[in-house]
Amino acid sequence: MVAWSSGFVITKMFGQLQTLLGPYGAFWFFAVWCAMGLVFVVKRVPETKGKSLEDIELYFLGRAMRGL
Repeated sequence: MVAWSSGFVITKMFGQLQTLLGPYGAFWFFAVWCAMGLVFVVKRVPETKGKSLEDIELYFLGRAMRGL
């Protein structure tokens, strides 16, 4: 639902952004948002490859207890 909603909002906004910022400005606007998303994933989303569900649960329990 989030993906469909985001796609709808982006589709509705794109024409206005293109008029306001120009075609290159609209591209850079979305590029900056994508870069911020990448930084968030790299910094905040833990790697789970090769870990069991129990290991992942312990990781999140440890973070919750430390208040992070």
